[in-house]
Amino acid sequence: MDDKMIVEMKHVALCSNKSTNCFDIGPLLIREPFTFGCSNSIVLYEAESDVGSSNNSTCHSIFTFNFHSHDVVAVQWMRSYPGDGGDSYKDTSLLTGDDNGNLAISKLVGSTLDSSALELVEKSKVHDGSIHCLDGITFDSDHCPVTLIASSGADSKLRIWTLFDKLNLVDSGATPQVLDFKNGFVLGLKFHLLQPCGVTVLACACDDFKIRLYIGKEFNKSNKNDSNFVQSAVLQGHEDWVRSITFTNFKPNSWLFASTSQDCTVRVWKLEQEHEEANGSNFLQVKKQTFSIDRPAQDTLKFSVFIDTVLEGHENWVYSAEWCNSGNKSGGNKKLQLLTASMDKTIIVWEYDDNDKMWVDTVRVGEVGGNTLGFYKAMFHRSSNRNIVAQSYSGALYYWRLDNGRWQTEVVNSGHMAPVHDIDWESKGNFLVSTSKDQTTRIFSEWKPHSTWHEMARPQIHGFDMQCVAMLNNQHFVSGGDEKVVRVFRAPKNFLENFESLTGRNLSQNVDDAPQGASVPALGLSNKAVFSIEKQAAPASKNDQYIDNLFQPLTLKHPPSETDLLQNTLWPEVSKLYGHVYEIYAVASNRSGTLFATASKSTQAQHAGIYVWQTSTWKNVAVLKGHTLTVTQMEFSPDGRFLISVSRDRKWSLYSIKYEGEEVMFELVAQSEKKTCHSRIIWSCSWAPDSNSFITASRDKKVMLWKLDEEGDDCLKVSRHSVMDCGVPTTAVAFSPQQVVGLSSVKHIFAVGLESGVIQVCAVDDDAGLTSILKFNAHMSHSLSVQRLKWRPRNAAMEDDGSLCLASCGLDNQVKIFRLSFV
Repeated sequence: MDDKMIVEMKHVALCSNKSTNCFDIGPLLIREPFTFGCSNSIVLYEAESDVGSSNNSTCHSIFTFNFHSHDVVAVQWMRSYPGDGGDSYKDTSLLTGDDNGNLAISKLVGSTLDSSALELVEKSKVHDGSIHCLDGITFDSDHCPVTLIASSGADSKLRIWTLFDKLNLVDSGATPQVLDFKNGFVLGLKFHLLQPCGVTVLACACDDFKIRLYIGKEFNKSNKNDSNFVQSAVLQGHEDWVRSITFTNFKPNSWLFASTSQDCTVRVWKLEQEHEEANGSNFLQVKKQTFSIDRPAQDTLKFSVFIDTVLEGHENWVYSAEWCNSGNKSGGNKKLQLLTASMDKTIIVWEYDDNDKMWVDTVRVGEVGGNTLGFYKAMFHRSSNRNIVAQSYSGALYYWRLDNGRWQTEVVNSGHMAPVHDIDWESKGNFLVSTSKDQTTRIFSEWKPHSTWHEMARPQIHGFDMQCVAMLNNQHFVSGGDEKVVRVFRAPKNFLENFESLTGRNLSQNVDDAPQGASVPALGLSNKAVFSIEKQAAPASKNDQYIDNLFQPLTLKHPPSETDLLQNTLWPEVSKLYGHVYEIYAVASNRSGTLFATASKSTQAQHAGIYVWQTSTWKNVAVLKGHTLTVTQMEFSPDGRFLISVSRDRKWSLYSIKYEGEEVMFELVAQSEKKTCHSRIIWSCSWAPDSNSFITASRDKKVMLWKLDEEGDDCLKVSRHSVMDCGVPTTAVAFSPQQVVGLSSVKHIFAVGLESGVIQVCAVDDDAGLTSILKFNAHMSHSLSVQRLKWRPRNAAMEDDGSLCLASCGLDNQVKIFRLSFV
């Protein structure tokens, strides 16, 4: 087979892990991408910062790097200090830590942000338990380059490495300095180089309400000391856990650092180098802590540290503080600004007023309404105070840009915050719907002006973990989860109008009878239709926690923000279907949208039945027997004549579908035999486009092709035709519905998802043999098990360039969309 297939990543829907130190902004060299952990992956995401401009080009690029085998919980770009005494800048080295205590060091390759931008330098286990926070800096000491790396973990240890030659913890032979905090924890840490004196300070935010300052001794390559840092000061004042610390240069020989705490305050401390002894002035002075640093053959350096101010503007825990990157170099004239993020759903920009000698909160942005819990981190972006990016408690990203004196919400990527179990395309491929353990169902589509994919709606925000979803037609879908109830939803008028405006695709000609939107009653789970919009009264108190999720119609010119997705894009429920005894596990619909089947978890044959429902009446028309354990997946044949199901009982069952007037008849016509079928759980199945064969995928690492032989009207035989060993347990499989053009000797192609997260594209040749023709690279694939694969249907409105579109979802919380073409 001489033809070649290439794959391109079109979109990755994801969000940050719910960890306080899991977000950072990359170096200017690659346009300062958002950098965060998503499940086991490291994500570099470059967002378009000016979607309102006349230039329709976009920088909306997302790349994942799977260096870890556990959840990434700490992300920090290293910083370099120039020799001229200026502020530090982001280096090309990235530190990441996971919840198993592994520290990975990776480095940028080149100056282009792409799928090979990061290269793993080293990964080693440095803590017993999860890593809490990381930091690292590089600078010159006596013309010798020095690298300092620090990490704290759940084992109550703080480890500090001093490196001179290699950015490598193992090969360099460096022995870390270990500081034992007994039963306490370091929740935040930060290095800073005090210039021009060349002293290195390490500040630690601790859970005993204190801040500890450690001063580094002289760093000498010939004297590799594993006790370079000594405690010099312990600062008290906070009344709860201290969460983060950040430094900035203030004046010559004077520095500021801010600490945030769960006591809802931000404390700004001043660190100064003292040149003369106190002269006994009678003026009232702030209480100071002083310490000295003895340097061989040089004068002793004396420093003092004291509280400068306490900022009280937040009403809940304050998790992060960041100084403005663009201003306040030593001796500079730019205003001093501090950005703080809190669990009270607000982000504040504090500015120091030189005239009044006080701090003022000049800007407040954040979340209004919804069921969110505030922000973990906020940072200035694009090296200016005109762009703010924030990481919320739920993992969602927020982005604001200052435009003509007003802070505008910008378009930013979004995705699930928990494993994604199922996806399905709308019948004509206009959008993709996904459902997840994060209790939401989401819709993704392509934004026409920028040709980028975004979340267009969040039609279901539930109270139970979701497991499965299937589109019935372009306006209805059905979903199931852990509540044992099957729910059917209809697209509201407001969604249909905005969808056409954003994508240029009309889903319905007649929307007059459709409801405007949907809302969720207090303490309810059902999305109630809203037909008329009445002016809603404001809640009497902000402490009212049992308020309705009120719908407000939107007129969108760009994809909805996180706030709108949470409140204003719900779909109303059409029906709730009962019958299953246990949690819903699988759902599938036929091509015409007239029938759909549901299955639930089961440990006995009596509960393993497949319920078939008719969409014209929303009534159950059959219960199909044949399995003894949970049915893991079902699929109707393209011609609508058969239904195939696979199960944990290691069997597949084939049912025929016949119509007698308005009555639908089902019959079990074939079932696998133990000696010829899989030896482990069968996870997935898929029909070939011609409906003459189907394929199954199992934990026994095999993919099997089965062929139907019809010998008369009432005689059907199914035989195993081919077997392919994938070497790894297979968890998902899907035939492409399109006829393959560009590959010689290939009848059909199908995609296989593996338990390792890797995706393969395979071919069925003219002799029904199975061959792997493309294997996605590790960083383009998922980092955990693939749960579902779906090929995008093609319609007349799409550009026909011969390419194919494949969507996938996995346990790594990600939904990915690929474009496959032939050269």
